[in-house]
Amino acid sequence: MTGNDIYYYLSPLHLSLPRKLASQPRPEARGRFFLTIWDPEAVDPRYTGGKGSGLAKLCRAIADLKEMGLPVDVPFAVVFGPSFARRLLLTDPGLLELVKELEAALARGEEVNDLLAKIRQRIMSLKFPPELEEALDEAIALLKAEAEKAGKEEPVRVAVRSSGLAEDLPTASFAGQYETFLNIPLGDRERLKKAMLMCLASAYGDRVVDYRQKLRTRGMKVPSEVEILARGLFAIIVQLMVDSEISGVGFSLDPESGNTNIIKSTACLGLGELGVQGRVPTAEIYAAKLDGKRMVDFLGRKLPTSVICLGVNPPSKPQREKMVWDPETGENVIVEVEELPNPRIANDTQAFLISLAVAHLEEKMGKPVDV
Repeated sequence: MTGNDIYYYLSPLHLSLPRKLASQPRPEARGRFFLTIWDPEAVDPRYTGGKGSGLAKLCRAIADLKEMGLPVDVPFAVVFGPSFARRLLLTDPGLLELVKELEAALARGEEVNDLLAKIRQRIMSLKFPPELEEALDEAIALLKAEAEKAGKEEPVRVAVRSSGLAEDLPTASFAGQYETFLNIPLGDRERLKKAMLMCLASAYGDRVVDYRQKLRTRGMKVPSEVEILARGLFAIIVQLMVDSEISGVGFSLDPESGNTNIIKSTACLGLGELGVQGRVPTAEIYAAKLDGKRMVDFLGRKLPTSVICLGVNPPSKPQREKMVWDPETGENVIVEVEELPNPRIANDTQAFLISLAVAHLEEKMGKPVDV
């Protein structure tokens, strides 16, 4: 969040788009190396994975809030899908042989951490063939054009995120087990490619493979390790960054009590990683959903809503540090918070806007959400 503007980066991995908003994928989408979040196929996890499809659905869900004039948005993104991953992974035939060894070792119940390290190292050494370099050129040009439209100054930065096509089954989630890299300079091509390779390599992370294998032993239908590589069942999101003054997570129900009439959100200063990791205390924003909608005056316009904001509980203790991007080093750094602009972190206007947006997303999706 910057000022009173809300920007969404990660959508809930379990979001399902109402049937009337879904679009049938075009046949040519199967061979494309990347999609934008506004392409109709982007809502289909077969093309963009769990996070990617959720992000595309979120874009569509908040479109009418933007039409009402509310300051909410999802930064533009492109998603490199299975065609890209498959072409890149199969440039090294030896990689497939290593993954076959992995699958055999898993079947025997052997320790595989050393073998996984070799696979990740092999992925990190992959070279982009010319057609993937061209696709990357096209994607970078689109991201730069959208950044210019949004008034972003150089250097334009992006978040690079993993999005598995074998993740987030109805009864299992791979949340937090793949990689995310923030504030990658879009103009630093080699650094961008390295981040993309690190995301791809995370498909064979120790925890990820261990979790997949546990799901298989429970009888769940999970693609084999060889199938994941051979079919390229992975996607990589590259999304424009926003320098957030406040970050957090919004739940359309109370995650502790399960009360569906309560909206709970958290907020901390700077980028959200420290808050999510529990390294800094967060403010808690509470709102209630009333029966029926009423018209309210908000930001100079009348809006229909069932939400009433109950208030903001300040952090249990003042936030003493935050994560920000340092333009001098080009890295994310943790800096001291010398003086809190607001002990509650979020003001009343911000709190209501956050709660309003979370409630709207739940209504649009037809099920509880977290964003």
